[in-house]
Amino acid sequence: ETESGQVGVDELPPANKLGLHRIAGYLMAKYTFLDDHHLDLGIRETFTRNNFYTSFRTAYVLSFWDRFTFKAMLGRAFKIPSQRQTYGFNTASLNQEDTEIRVETSTTYELSLNYNSDNINIQLSPYFVENKNIYSIDFANKSTDFYAAEILGVDLAAIASIPVPQMKQLKL
Repeated sequence: ETESGQVGVDELPPANKLGLHRIAGYLMAKYTFLDDHHLDLGIRETFTRNNFYTSFRTAYVLSFWDRFTFKAMLGRAFKIPSQRQTYGFNTASLNQEDTEIRVETSTTYELSLNYNSDNINIQLSPYFVENKNIYSIDFANKSTDFYAAEILGVDLAAIASIPVPQMKQLKL
């Protein structure tokens, strides 16, 4: 330690302690059954900090009446704490790993109804998001105070394609 109590640059932990090694793979499949129905499946496997983390996505898609599309989607993702959140915000705390920190997870449920004509596209999407192990930072520069959040929302979008002379296309 220096006179100020701070850890010197030469005394920082080795890079592998900070969890810089990350390997990931993603696989996606699409299965079409009947004429207007298909199922999308995706999975991502990540290896980091000596653990495996899995996130997935799935969607059922139905097209009907030539202009409508219905989607039901489910997904789960994770967020690994950053080095700063795990080891602190100043160099003195870099050697003090916070072993209580957990991986933040987010699960999303979404429905979507889409109408698409030649010049207009309208989409209505209600959704529910469930977040767990959200961490915040306290005054001692530690990631503590884990909490959960549930979010319920609706997105409404409308896009109009307006033909304009001298322009290929104008979307509003």
